[in-house]
Amino acid sequence: MAAERKFKTVLFYGEDQNNFVSGSLIKNDPFLAIEWHFQGEKHTLQSNLTGIYNFENILAAIAIGLKFSLSADEINQGIANYQPQNNRSQVTKTVNNTVICDYYNANPSSMMVAIENLSKLESPRKVLILGDMFELGEESKAEHQMVLENALLHHFDQVIFIGKEFFGLESKSEAQFFETTAAAMESLSKKPIKNALVLLKGSRSMKLEELMDLL
Repeated sequence: MAAERKFKTVLFYGEDQNNFVSGSLIKNDPFLAIEWHFQGEKHTLQSNLTGIYNFENILAAIAIGLKFSLSADEINQGIANYQPQNNRSQVTKTVNNTVICDYYNANPSSMMVAIENLSKLESPRKVLILGDMFELGEESKAEHQMVLENALLHHFDQVIFIGKEFFGLESKSEAQFFETTAAAMESLSKKPIKNALVLLKGSRSMKLEELMDLL
């Protein structure tokens, strides 16, 4: 596509060493640390972002910084100092748990990578709380079913589904299903989650932030 549009400059980033910027993941526990390479020099940086899916976003930011002549130190410092506060992959430590707040928006692909990321993080107890995805049209039921099945494959310690779409798919698994966020709040107030790494993800309209006081 880039060749068809005859751009004068195309900069590639990724794991391949032949890219303008290349990099590799050092750790994700839950924050990402990466090693990146540019013109034969190696650099490392520690971020405040979680989610393997943010690895490429970090490399993209590095490539943009280099294009605008920032030094490696300036780039590393800028990324290290970024504290997400927009409920996108934002890690919040509460009195009882560590919560990955990712309830600004949700779609099938972002759900899948978020679930996969939680499965790879180290924690003695993991809890998955997913809210409905919106604006999926005729594919909504099938897409929610796919996410549900994927979530159950990982055998997390506790799985909670919230929303009319998920509620309509209630299965014979040990997962919990609530038709509304209010119903989930009532249940969590009686049986709180403690000492867990929690992924809280769903569409903005689900208002999953209302659960935070209970987590």
